[in-house]
Amino acid sequence: MKNSHRFRKLSQPRAFSVREREVLSALIRRTGPERTVFECQQKHSRVVEECDDCPTIILSVGSGDCPKLVGHSLPLEAAGSDAAGNDLRVQLFVEDGYLNELEVFRIDGETPNDWPPIQDLTYGE
Repeated sequence: MKNSHRFRKLSQPRAFSVREREVLSALIRRTGPERTVFECQQKHSRVVEECDDCPTIILSVGSGDCPKLVGHSLPLEAAGSDAAGNDLRVQLFVEDGYLNELEVFRIDGETPNDWPPIQDLTYGE
């Protein structure tokens, strides 16, 4: 969904917000043998771009801080809903072996306002 966002590059990379970190951690906890690589990359990631319209963010992992993910191209995914009951999807993308984008979108195509609560996330098996 990256093409449907209008990203703004931050003048200074920033740390994750509490909600961003919770959602990212929830997705990473669902991974298999590559979990330690995901966790290392999360620890060394900063937010470098933000979508102008929704909570979606672009990440950058510190060069040389963590190994690359090998053979992982599909996004990690979870479903949830917002406070109004709108169906949301959350996806974590990897690019060139590193965490790259944490995206949230509404199934109906409207713009989401926030991340879904992590206790409500469901995961495809």
